[in-house]
Amino acid sequence: MPVSGLVLTLSANGGTAAEAISALKARPEIECEAPRGNKLPVAVDTLDRTKDQALWRWINELPGVDFIDVVFISFPEDEDSPEVAEAC
Repeated sequence: MPVSGLVLTLSANGGTAAEAISALKARPEIECEAPRGNKLPVAVDTLDRTKDQALWRWINELPGVDFIDVVFISFPEDEDSPEVAEAC
């Protein structure tokens, strides 16, 4: 299950930003913290990489979200793969 920590930069338009926050909060795979100015910290937890990619595209196209900063990404299902074990 991919897990991402993101900081979203919201639009300067308060109405559009508020609509974006509402849309984000409506998604069960997204957890939003309290906005800090025009920055919105979020955690994303999806079932697989396909759903993760689709959600990222949705966020990227969401009116009211101007930019996405990636803070953390983890693909826990890869932890047991030989490639990851060898890299450690």
